[in-house]
Amino acid sequence: DLLWDDDPRRARERWVGSMFLRKAIFECGQLLGNYQIQNGVVYDFVARARPDVRWAAFPSLRSLGRQRTVWVNYEPEPIQPVITDQFAIGPSDLMAKYVAFHAFVLQEENWHHFDSALPWCTKHLTGNHKYCHVLFHENMLEQYLLLHEVPFRKNR
Repeated sequence: DLLWDDDPRRARERWVGSMFLRKAIFECGQLLGNYQIQNGVVYDFVARARPDVRWAAFPSLRSLGRQRTVWVNYEPEPIQPVITDQFAIGPSDLMAKYVAFHAFVLQEENWHHFDSALPWCTKHLTGNHKYCHVLFHENMLEQYLLLHEVPFRKNR
């Protein structure tokens, strides 16, 4: 009984838009991975940022180097998921798993993993249960990273 949106037309638009973005991120990851193999290099850190991300703070290089984790941006919203898709930076191997999210989601046999990603719902804060069965890609990404044992942390 999972929905992407209450309105079927909007649900399709959100799904297509999300998958188009995920595909582009996945393809960038493939290009980067191929480049590293062909040239015998490994980047210490790989970053992914949406063009509309707003920079408030950035983890220090010492913090990045000390912890094997994917750092994501903090958003001070009352009903924000644990992880957002606006920004991520981490070691090359962990970011390769991060960008592989698209390929994982496209395989229907993996969809059952997202059942536990629900609900991300406003009912507990606003009394409105409109979104209790709406699956957001942020929840899916968080569940995927947990499943693949990719540590992540929000940077305030």
